[in-house]
Amino acid sequence: MLALLQPRSRRDGEHGQVLILFALMMVVVLGAAALVVDVGMLRSDKMRLQNALDAAAMAGAHYLPASTATGNSNYANVRSTATSYAQSNMPGLTPTVTFRCLIGITAAGLPRITDMPSACNVTQAQNSTAWLCDDTACWAPCDPATTSTDVCNTIEVTDDATRQYGFGGAMGVTSGNTGTEIAAACNGLCGASPTMPLDVVVVVDRTGSMGTFFPDATAVAGLRAGARAVLGAYDPTIQRVAFGTLGPSSTTAISPADSSNAVGPCLGTPPVDVSAMAVSTPGVTFGADNTATNARRQVTQSGTATNSVASAATVSVTVPSGWSNQLLVATVAVNGVSSVSTPTGWTLVNSTSNSSSLTMATFYRVAPSTMPGSYSFSWSSNRAAVAGIVAYTGFDTTTPIDVTGSDGTGSNKNLAAQGVTTTGTNNLVVAAYAVTTSTPINSPAALTEAYSRSGTSGPTLEVSSMTQAAAGATGNQTATVGANSTWT
Repeated sequence: MLALLQPRSRRDGEHGQVLILFALMMVVVLGAAALVVDVGMLRSDKMRLQNALDAAAMAGAHYLPASTATGNSNYANVRSTATSYAQSNMPGLTPTVTFRCLIGITAAGLPRITDMPSACNVTQAQNSTAWLCDDTACWAPCDPATTSTDVCNTIEVTDDATRQYGFGGAMGVTSGNTGTEIAAACNGLCGASPTMPLDVVVVVDRTGSMGTFFPDATAVAGLRAGARAVLGAYDPTIQRVAFGTLGPSSTTAISPADSSNAVGPCLGTPPVDVSAMAVSTPGVTFGADNTATNARRQVTQSGTATNSVASAATVSVTVPSGWSNQLLVATVAVNGVSSVSTPTGWTLVNSTSNSSSLTMATFYRVAPSTMPGSYSFSWSSNRAAVAGIVAYTGFDTTTPIDVTGSDGTGSNKNLAAQGVTTTGTNNLVVAAYAVTTSTPINSPAALTEAYSRSGTSGPTLEVSSMTQAAAGATGNQTATVGANSTWT
């Protein structure tokens, strides 16, 4: 007889093992789903965000430059357009819209300040830390809402986006963020040179169609002023300008027997003398011609720096490092002394005293490659004084000064700077005025002010300049003050 053993049931002592394994596997499955689905959706959001910001920047740039100036107050419109496009392409965005001024870069790696204000405009010096540069351009913050003179040619739009995860909660991560994305767009020069090679012909029209018949003095003066304005828009190192004239017309019929007009009405009075179109300005002139190479140059101002002292025997003017290798022209006005010492490395241009009540001296030098932090000027005893320095580029490195003249003196409201006779073309003519008191000086209409600085109780110093296109006499130029003052 056999006795059979009954098989043991598998259920005994093994209940729930599959559930534990299933729970463990679900964590792995949900984690994989989170990586595939949630992270994938976040990457898609990041791409959508960048596309939305790109569209916003391009749409806003269409209305650049941004400005709050009267007649061109489009700052708010640029900002609202960019915001609207961003939200249309990705609802829920609240982008931050800011502006920049983007200009070119010099060979020395500095912002090309001369691009302003034709490209854009901000009140930042060339050596300001606000400028950031790469290999092709420089840019600085620009905000017309804060600074009314700012004009911005670049828009920057930034934002981020958050995605709520569907599977990430199983891993303890409920959401993810794209991080901040940036889009920028520029309108205009965008770092390119604002000047282009160009050949221009200026035709001076003296016919009756222009109104008053020539040679009326008023009409001729207007014609010359117009021609000078045209010349001022061009750089002789890049553009070339030729002159032509249309002769005066006749208001009466021409008789065949009239031998003086046998060829026609255009042979009347001789054409306007183009050489007489030179601007009349006084003072020091900086040569724009290099006689060794016959190279024509346009001397331009690149910056100013000033300082004053109430009672001292010296004054120091802080200068930026960006002025290296430029022509520096310093003018010092001191009350109650008869002379100002010439600092080492500087050359005296001229010095004028008004009976020791006021002395004004002008010096120049080419700035070294490694600039000091400041330049100092001194005199015999503690006095009130003002000093200023102007930096110029484009000068003739061999002979920067073409000709100098002596300033006049007086004790009235009219400050007359004595004229000079220039020998070069496109010379920059500079005039300096000083009075013993702290009072505004109104420069002549023909001059552009470089700087004006007053001490607490005087003196006041102003330097102005303008380009003279042709060689010849500048004539005197008279500035004014509100009340009789001792001046030089």
